[in-house]
Amino acid sequence: MDHGPERWVSIDVTATQNERAAVQALLDELDLGLAARADYASRAAWPELSWVITMAVPATTFLTAFAKKFGERVGDTAGDAADAVGRAFGEWVRRLYAARRGKEGNVTLYDRERGLDIVISRDLPARAYHELIAALNGWPDELAGRPTELRWSGDGWAAPS
Repeated sequence: MDHGPERWVSIDVTATQNERAAVQALLDELDLGLAARADYASRAAWPELSWVITMAVPATTFLTAFAKKFGERVGDTAGDAADAVGRAFGEWVRRLYAARRGKEGNVTLYDRERGLDIVISRDLPARAYHELIAALNGWPDELAGRPTELRWSGDGWAAPS
């Protein structure tokens, strides 16, 4: 499936109309103009999963839009707002998983610019949002464009060994 250079969101073809609408409503909250398409037919990379959502957008664009949108909702007090945005991110991710009716699935943020797949797990702690920003800010130039996967572990974001 070739979506071209634009930003896109792909959902597996097994998604019901209600599930697609619920995912789209969550994407619309971010004001990034992302449209979910149910066009992902093969889950060969993840045969144990019953569904897949892939969001192709630069990670910093996604995270900045998220902070802007949800930061406005929680107020302007710096420390409290930063923690609240992290909690809101975790809640948004949980709602995205719930939109697929609780089946086991996978949400991936695909950053073409970095060649980076960020696997976003269902139960991220609030600190995961800020640690992801820190990991991206410290991303080595020599890794740009080289396919890499990041996953959350209890210790932070890391590439599987």
